[in-house]
Amino acid sequence: MRSPLPFATLIIALALPTLAKAEEPFYVDDETLMNIFVESLGGIAESDNPQNVNRLIRELQQQSRFTEEFVRPDPLEEKLTPAEIYRRSLLSTVVIGNVYKCDQCDDWHEGHASGVIISSEGHVLTNYHVLNDADARAIGAMTHDGRLFEVESVLASSHKNDVALVKLKDASGLNPVPLGPTAPVGEPVTVLSHPDGHLFTLTTGHVARYYVTGRNRAKRLQITAPFAKGSSGSGVYDQCGNLIGLVAATRSIYYNETKKVQKNFQMVVNICVPAESIAELLEGENQTSG
Repeated sequence: MRSPLPFATLIIALALPTLAKAEEPFYVDDETLMNIFVESLGGIAESDNPQNVNRLIRELQQQSRFTEEFVRPDPLEEKLTPAEIYRRSLLSTVVIGNVYKCDQCDDWHEGHASGVIISSEGHVLTNYHVLNDADARAIGAMTHDGRLFEVESVLASSHKNDVALVKLKDASGLNPVPLGPTAPVGEPVTVLSHPDGHLFTLTTGHVARYYVTGRNRAKRLQITAPFAKGSSGSGVYDQCGNLIGLVAATRSIYYNETKKVQKNFQMVVNICVPAESIAELLEGENQTSG
């Protein structure tokens, strides 16, 4: 018998606030949203027809490029305020992750990050490392208003570039964000992320530089907009609200180290996947713009 939890979480979701007038703030209910996330995915894992997570991990590790077709919105050309970018990107941002069980209790635990919707039918971009979790029992994505979707398949991925494209099950009528061109160094950027469970948090900054990693020669985008754990896969947006990168990692710089203890913290380097690497993942796509 399927767990009754999805029905219960539907009742909770109906009580969540929705976007109102532009001048009114959207109050994010972190606790309610994360309860929906955990209960819904736990219900899927305990159902008579559980998600085949092993298949999803195999699809991820195949590291293929996308070869299908879907409609994506055209890039935006008019500059927006950070408030306008927030309201647009809020509709295109999901909490994505999994639930698992530890060996200490019977409760479901969650690991969450972020993803960005790029088609109305539920094509979502996130980081490779967000999905690569052998302990996961169910993987899903949740919108800002508490709608939970199973991840149906991994359509393309790159471990080197730390990016993956997934398809959400039974998704339609979602709000996609357009992919933008590479932004120049110094360009203002906006990030919408979930730092340590503070869901749908806006930060701003600039493109700091583009660089190549030392080990695997992967291209990376460095920005000054801050983010923290739980923000992997979050969207980085240009002044028009186009997606130009995905949050990937941070690196803290300390002045010195004594007996393997780092001292005198100086700054955090904010590392992202650039638009070029996203485009490379999708280059086999027969894209239709609209």
